[in-house]
Amino acid sequence: MLKPKKLDIFIIRAFLQPFAATFFISVVVLLLQHLWKYIDDLAGKGLEWYVIVEFMVYSTANLIPLALPLAILLASIMTFGNLGEKYELVSIKAAGVSLQRAIRPLFFLVLLVSGFALWFSLEVIPVANLKWGALYYDLLQQKPAFDLKEGVFYNGIEDFSIKIASKSKDGKRINDVIIYDHRQGRGNTAVILAEYGEITQSEDQRFLFFTLYKGTRYEEMVNQQNYYRRSQFSTTKFGKQRMVFDLSDFKLTRSEEGLFKDFWKYRKLPELEAGMDSLRREIYTREIMARRNYFQFYHFSDTMKIAPDSLSPRLALDSLMTENKKGTAISQALNISRSGQGQVQFAKNDLMPVKYLLAKYEMVWWQKFTLAIACIVLFFIGAPLGAIVRKGGFGLPVVIAIVFFLIFFVLNMIGEKMVRELVLPAGIGMWMSTFILTPIGFWLTYKATSDSALFNTDAYLRFFRRFRRNKQESA
Repeated sequence: MLKPKKLDIFIIRAFLQPFAATFFISVVVLLLQHLWKYIDDLAGKGLEWYVIVEFMVYSTANLIPLALPLAILLASIMTFGNLGEKYELVSIKAAGVSLQRAIRPLFFLVLLVSGFALWFSLEVIPVANLKWGALYYDLLQQKPAFDLKEGVFYNGIEDFSIKIASKSKDGKRINDVIIYDHRQGRGNTAVILAEYGEITQSEDQRFLFFTLYKGTRYEEMVNQQNYYRRSQFSTTKFGKQRMVFDLSDFKLTRSEEGLFKDFWKYRKLPELEAGMDSLRREIYTREIMARRNYFQFYHFSDTMKIAPDSLSPRLALDSLMTENKKGTAISQALNISRSGQGQVQFAKNDLMPVKYLLAKYEMVWWQKFTLAIACIVLFFIGAPLGAIVRKGGFGLPVVIAIVFFLIFFVLNMIGEKMVRELVLPAGIGMWMSTFILTPIGFWLTYKATSDSALFNTDAYLRFFRRFRRNKQESA
């Protein structure tokens, strides 16, 4: 019989191997999906390999809290599925160890993982997001790499448009060169034609040299007097000419990270709380101002005469006003109502952007805690599911894990969308998946403890046969 300590070590070892494998696979899959989203912003810009690695590292940091719940769910199903498939779980129960006792060491391990996820969300992710945001902004500003294609005008170099008919395999020799010079800002008034040329770069790759041979430069003399009447131009032939292009704009320029630190996604918990307090004060101030302006707009005079109680409001109005005055009063009342409606709409338009921003702050604040708790909730779904299914490996457990993770992910997305649109408070919307999945975890734990045949097809077939037989006997 296994001693408790040996049993704990045995179960933890059985869990760690699939957990490490599934965590790595989850991170890779999520990272590929993330990179695919930004592939258009990265492709064709001649980025150095270390810049791409840096971008991937910052992206991975943001995906780890999402990969941990998936890895815990899948690893717990596989662990207890393997134990059930090899009848080791039966042996453990036969030795007098309950399922709750067998789950206990993994529960404490998952608590540690959840604590790590919480620390990671609080301390690491805001820093990684800040660096990622600054780098992504620089990548968006980065010009595409210099790529001169045959038969196509290249406009990547400012104030120049270049076209070649063909080039050598190494890209150094070019033939039939056409270069339009737009530095004067007057359209295609200067053009250079050359039979062939050579392309070289400076040692620091800051400058690009075009050495052109057997060419002609045509230039319209737009700066001369009477140009539009006489159409003056000049022609210059050359045997060899060298042109220098500045490539400094093609180098990745790094921005100061401090410029992005005020963005709500890149703030740590104390900064989020300070930002939320500031936004709440701003909302309160704007509401007070809107209410004050509204009541000032609809101020009624205290000298207004009140009709006697014996007269109806209509009779009192008829007795006080002539037909012309009544028409004027009605028209003024309609104008005042329309102006009041416009004032209310203006106050709403002034207030709603602040409320939307506050909802984003609250969403990020709660998100730092919900993903950590999700590790525990999904563990209590995966562990009893594995004990019930009794199948290990990457077959059925993977399918079940993907189904439950998709439910968790979709509920998270729905909750975030409802929080962003101010349909639900952040404290409810961000916990929606936890509120729904926690009872399922308790129910599955109960079923696993009572040795329920939840996924046993033979049990369902026996039930339907018994039901059919009872129905035939009653008929």
